[in-house]
Amino acid sequence: MIFEFTDDVLDQFIDYAYSEYNSAKQELKRYETLSEEEKIVNFHHGNKQKSSIIQGARLSTFTGIIKDDGTFVSFNNLHKTEAQCLEDAEREFFGLVKENPDKTASVKLIRDKEKQRHLMQNVLSYQL
Repeated sequence: MIFEFTDDVLDQFIDYAYSEYNSAKQELKRYETLSEEEKIVNFHHGNKQKSSIIQGARLSTFTGIIKDDGTFVSFNNLHKTEAQCLEDAEREFFGLVKENPDKTASVKLIRDKEKQRHLMQNVLSYQL
């Protein structure tokens, strides 16, 4: 049985995902401005023998989407850099836009909430 979430519930999950995504982008940008002396070992570099993950610059809760064909697209692939993972997230979810139906508006492209809701529904249904 597939549980269908309401648009309000899906929007709450999507808003949380945007919050995590924006925070990760901000942390990556901040990391890039730090000098080597300002970076904290085991936080900004991870354990040098085990990991080079930049803490806070990866999505840890909304880690990917499930497409309609069942394939999982990871936003936290350890074989990619943090920047590459955020680019994947932008391309596959956060950058989904459509033409603004209001032709008089100054903003020509708006977030495609319907497509995002559909993808979030796929993820949440898979988790149940």
